[in-house]
Amino acid sequence: TTGFVTTANVEVGGELTVTGNVTISSNLTVSGLLTSGSGGTETQITDQGISYKVHSFTSTVTTQITVDKAGFFECLVVAGGGAGGRSNAAGGGGGGVVIQRVFVHTGTYDVVVGAGNTNGVRDPRDGNDSGGTYSNRTYSQYPIGYRGGNSSVFGLLAIGGGNGGGDDYSGIDGGSGGGCADDPMVIPGRSVQNQEGSNGYGNRGGYTRFNASAGSGGGGAGEPGYDCDPDRYLAEANSTWFLLGRDGGNGVGSTIRTGSMQHYGGGGGGADRSTAPADQPRAGVGGKGGGGNGGSQNGTGSAGTTNTGGGGGGTSHNSGNGGNGGSGIVVVRYKI
Repeated sequence: TTGFVTTANVEVGGELTVTGNVTISSNLTVSGLLTSGSGGTETQITDQGISYKVHSFTSTVTTQITVDKAGFFECLVVAGGGAGGRSNAAGGGGGGVVIQRVFVHTGTYDVVVGAGNTNGVRDPRDGNDSGGTYSNRTYSQYPIGYRGGNSSVFGLLAIGGGNGGGDDYSGIDGGSGGGCADDPMVIPGRSVQNQEGSNGYGNRGGYTRFNASAGSGGGGAGEPGYDCDPDRYLAEANSTWFLLGRDGGNGVGSTIRTGSMQHYGGGGGGADRSTAPADQPRAGVGGKGGGGNGGSQNGTGSAGTTNTGGGGGGTSHNSGNGGNGGSGIVVVRYKI
């Protein structure tokens, strides 16, 4: 035909060749053009009545995916989480999260899954608990400092979560920023996911508003880390303190991998301070999406969950590192 107009669905079972303009006000399904590929752990799922083939990549060793037929891929890219700090410390930031649909041509592509950071020390910039070449209250912008490993596929980049600060130290920038600890002069790490990587999700770590207020929460992909606010100072709180305590920020949810909602990029909880007054908040809970819990008084922070990009929990004592960040994950899927 030389002209074709429809307001209903159009389904083409084979190849479609168009030499002029086509206007479609409803859905067009071309089953002969559905994409296909191989690599990773391959599964089939149904999400809201639609069948998908899913490729999941969980190893932190670089692997590959081969696209046999070009088409659209739905992608979930989660970076590794930052580690919690050491000594009255803050939680680590969750790994940055990218959820995006992209068109991919045939070929073989590298898949990188970021590892969680394991260097949960007091000073999250150079690893030197005595301060090294830095003043302990000096904030250093990205890319200085320890953070989880980046994850990537098809040109999409998720940035690793920043480490949480230890006693009197700032947090580190990352996909989500690490919290700061135990002093009003320090600041949390920022999220640089949208500035430095693909558009995605990330938030700052939590503030510590007062001296001797121990560790704040690490930022999550879905919300900032919680600002530590000792109860006795509640009268001085202002309208910007909308998340109070030590909890890690929650991550974001996606159904891409299983068809059911799973969360990624939760921030780590901040540690309780040794000999803290009874009216201060207790140890923070890790954010939804794999964040580790903060350590109780003289306790150790727990690790972020593997393959979620969760940040590690802060540690209270000074005789061991904070909780490790959780590794990331890369998942791609397409209709079948």
